[in-house]
Amino acid sequence: MFVPLKITEYSLIVKKSHFIAVALPFTDVNHLEDALNKIKKDYPKATHYLYAYKVKNILKGSNDQEPGNIAQSFLTLINQHQLDEILIVVVRYFGGVKLGASNLLRTYHEAVNQLIKKTPLGEKVFVNHYHFYTDYATFNKIKKLGYFIENVRYFDTIEIDIISKVDITSSLNELKVKDLKIENVERIINEH
Repeated sequence: MFVPLKITEYSLIVKKSHFIAVALPFTDVNHLEDALNKIKKDYPKATHYLYAYKVKNILKGSNDQEPGNIAQSFLTLINQHQLDEILIVVVRYFGGVKLGASNLLRTYHEAVNQLIKKTPLGEKVFVNHYHFYTDYATFNKIKKLGYFIENVRYFDTIEIDIISKVDITSSLNELKVKDLKIENVERIINEH
């Protein structure tokens, strides 16, 4: 799964109607109204505010009185691109020319598709999180091994956290680290 790393916008004008698609990192469905109110404040007096979101297994959308299954097409794109923890809102300022149902759907779909392509994404993966203590000489050996060291706290001994996609338990045990704790956690890595 991939998640948006920051708020991203894409703008499109078709037959004088202005479509502004916005993707936001979104992790709590209880804050939907707050997020929509912020969009409405940022883009006041628009004709429509269509949205779709996915958080874990919860998917929902709204056409905001536009005809057809436009929000469903947003959800289809979200699933096709393997997105999660995302809210997509498309703001429409009507330009006075009706587009027709099929052209309207195509335009909204194109706005969201281009928005997703433009949005910086991070991959959500499960990694091993290692927490332990070691002496200064062993710490220097660990640094040379090229592990992703997340936190280091220097005391009489060194407290350290390492993140790894592969199991490095046996390597750490060979180095005789102290109080080794291992946890499998979900992280966002590598911009996609």
